[in-house]
Amino acid sequence: MHIARPISSRCLVFLLGFFLVYGTDGAFAQILDDQVNQILESENLAGIAWSTVEDGQISTGSTGYRDLQSKAGFHEETRFLVGSLTKPVLASGVLRLATQGLLELDEPVLAYLPNLFEGEFPEGFEDVTVRHLLDHTAGLDDARLWQIFSTRAVADAPLISAFPAADKQLQLRSTPGSQFSYSNIGYTLLGMVVEAVAGERYEEDLEARLLQPLGMTNSSFEFVSQA
Repeated sequence: MHIARPISSRCLVFLLGFFLVYGTDGAFAQILDDQVNQILESENLAGIAWSTVEDGQISTGSTGYRDLQSKAGFHEETRFLVGSLTKPVLASGVLRLATQGLLELDEPVLAYLPNLFEGEFPEGFEDVTVRHLLDHTAGLDDARLWQIFSTRAVADAPLISAFPAADKQLQLRSTPGSQFSYSNIGYTLLGMVVEAVAGERYEEDLEARLLQPLGMTNSSFEFVSQA
């Protein structure tokens, strides 16, 4: 599901239930379109595009605007920054590496990133595994504002540049595996694990190993623009 602005969990539950009960063919396609437009209005959302797969058949739809000022329409071909939807796609790439026997989910992260710290690593970090990063149970903080909003960011910056003082930024707030805590930092480390295993930038590896086999020719991990 492609969203121009965040959609609430209540809306997602409604749409999923609608797909499961009614499907998307015939007269129900119009009902779905009407219901989605009602959601956009009630939730003050800009636009949305969606895809459903049933019995191997793919159907798509879209409604609303990609630009409220110009009233440019939101279309199924509209390209946009997907934000944290990158995480399940990156996770899929990591799991594919695991199924190919190229990494172990329960292996310590430091086994793949032995040079992550210049000196001693934070207490307990030796127990952080790839699986912990995947399910947000490593005990790491979320990203800092300076890591997210930066005018110094460049497309080819190595992922390690997110941690100029790794021993301080990767301190654990809880015992690995003990509790869920959403972490962008953890997924940055996952990208670094992919690079260590593949021997190339994670964007290039997942483009070839994941997106192309799925036929996702209009999708990319590459940084395009903040504008």
